[in-house]
Amino acid sequence: MFVSKLVEARAARYQAVALLGLSEGLFPVVENPDPFLDEQSRHDLKMESRLERDQKSTFYQAFTRADTHLLLTRPYLSEDGEKWEPSPYWRAAEMLFTENAKTDKQTFIKRPLSEAASRQEFLFWNVQQGQPHNFADEELNSRFQNLAKAGGILDVRRAKRTNSVYEGDLTSLASLLGQQYSQEHNWSASRLEAYSNCPFRFFTSGVLGLDITKPIELGLDIRQIGTLYHRILELVYAQAANQGTNPLEILDDVAEGVFTNAPRWLGFRPTALWEVEKSQHLEKLHNSLEAMESERGSWQPIAFEAKFGSNGSPSLVLERDGDLVRIHGIIDRVDRNPDGEVRVIDYKTGSSNIGNRDLVEGTRLQLPVYAKAAELALELGEVVDGFYWLINAGSPSSLTLTKFKSEQGEGFDAACRIAINHIHNNVNMVRRGNFRAKTPQKGCAVYCPASIYCWRYQARSNNG
Repeated sequence: MFVSKLVEARAARYQAVALLGLSEGLFPVVENPDPFLDEQSRHDLKMESRLERDQKSTFYQAFTRADTHLLLTRPYLSEDGEKWEPSPYWRAAEMLFTENAKTDKQTFIKRPLSEAASRQEFLFWNVQQGQPHNFADEELNSRFQNLAKAGGILDVRRAKRTNSVYEGDLTSLASLLGQQYSQEHNWSASRLEAYSNCPFRFFTSGVLGLDITKPIELGLDIRQIGTLYHRILELVYAQAANQGTNPLEILDDVAEGVFTNAPRWLGFRPTALWEVEKSQHLEKLHNSLEAMESERGSWQPIAFEAKFGSNGSPSLVLERDGDLVRIHGIIDRVDRNPDGEVRVIDYKTGSSNIGNRDLVEGTRLQLPVYAKAAELALELGEVVDGFYWLINAGSPSSLTLTKFKSEQGEGFDAACRIAINHIHNNVNMVRRGNFRAKTPQKGCAVYCPASIYCWRYQARSNNG
């Protein structure tokens, strides 16, 4: 048997000849110039020409090398499963033979193993036909084991419900996790919310402590923008309260100070448009702050970035059926009205609205947690309301604690009860080792540490 390129076989004759790859773009090959070596340089280096090759003559000589048998083959599907058109040489050859001369070899058609043209094809047919898997050839045995393992991995990846230790099923470690996350553990409010969105994200970031390490990049990402806005609003309201001034009057000066330190503080490189970007950020903050002030009425801000469960402040302790959950967090802002009533506000930079359904499904838990923390842990007064302030939209979210409605109840108490039940359920699932991956309805956050390897990862267009 002689195997070679066509040009090397055209000077001899053979009893049987097989020509491969007669599909569009393979033979004849599409001619493109070499981007690094021009044709004269290739000629001087005695390299094969890339242009003006006489492929018709080459095909004719190869086609006529056979004395008795001639086999022409072509792939009819591309690697991505799309139809692959035949080359003009194939079409020309079809005209010389009867229809019976052409055979389509479909992968699902069972064929004798003796016809396999390679070890890979032999193994594929063997599995397809359910044949015995004990081979005398050790290499075949080894390759089959690898194939079986790959098949098992593929089955797990294609399953709708995750059930693998590689995708968060750590029930075998329930005893250890129960000790690590006992009633003395101090939970993060945001982490518990993250568990509702995807337990596997909670596991990679909260349990393993992983994060996406990226080099300093040009411009701000969405998390950095959110941090920037939070810092500016915190300083504006704090200084306005101390000085007795209108927050809008000091916004420009406060923002400029934050902008100056932002590249070093947040770890990014300003682009050539940084000055333009600053003005755009400032315009959004102006519009949002103006809307927030017009909504404020008689409410007066009394606390900013109020921490509970850290720096010596007491944790929020939630109890259900004798089980205690301790929580720490940071409340963006707390307001009080002339009657001494309190409300909490949590800033969000995302453009998507936050509604009652988000709380019912457990994907937004921070607001009721902050309300309970302000009242019980920080003892700032009776909390009667709370809402998310959407900075980019310049409006409160449709989810407010006093106007909350669901099939499970209405109002402030119902909202808090639903959140507390979600939190206890999440904690119990963590202790049991259930971190099974799931794709959130709105897609996964691009900053999820598991995004580089999680099979369930589906990025969303807006990660607010």
